[in-house]
Amino acid sequence: MTNVINEKEIFKLNKFSNLKIDKREIKNTNIPVIVVDDLYVNPEEVRNFSSTLPYTKSKYVLSNSPGRRVKLDLDIRHLQDFTYELIGKQKINQLTSFVIFNRIKSDEILSESQTIPHTDTIPGLSHAMVIYLNKDEECKGGTAFYRHKKTGIDFVKGIDDFTKVFESEKSSYDNFITESNDDWELLELIEMKFNRMVMYPPNIYHSGYISRKDFIDYDRITQLGFF
Repeated sequence: MTNVINEKEIFKLNKFSNLKIDKREIKNTNIPVIVVDDLYVNPEEVRNFSSTLPYTKSKYVLSNSPGRRVKLDLDIRHLQDFTYELIGKQKINQLTSFVIFNRIKSDEILSESQTIPHTDTIPGLSHAMVIYLNKDEECKGGTAFYRHKKTGIDFVKGIDDFTKVFESEKSSYDNFITESNDDWELLELIEMKFNRMVMYPPNIYHSGYISRKDFIDYDRITQLGFF
């Protein structure tokens, strides 16, 4: 028997009046970030749904991200509409609203490029989001935003900015970058919390704030979105 899901029920959003919404700028920048708590009406159902899916480690699906991922072509236009309403922007391009779940253990072997902050480059992309699906007792770290020290770049305005950062002298790392170091300044950490969504411009340097000891006995579970 084929299972049929109702996306508006599984990914049902709380009413605006029930949400805790924090719109502000990342510290020491003019870059906007939005933090929404209590996003889903039934976050445990979303979490349980994510656990039933087949994940892949294919680089075609993961791009440069570590961990395991599943990408589903489901109808979550209501979530997409909600994010545009939050940023006060009219949709111009109708991007396909994929459901993306990512799972990672913090002891995973990383490539050098996976240890450093990154930007998201998707044509037509207005904003990126991450939704945390770990229970509160499992939550550690969160999503961190950075400035490249040598160039002073935190927000990539074009290919020249990207090239300056990429070509500058840099160190090699074995673990995820978390705190400030010789190359990167930690601007702000948005802490991980069950059923919390974080929205930000895709061109700011960011990374999951993941310490090696944090996710050993269970996965770090997130839902990602690019709208």
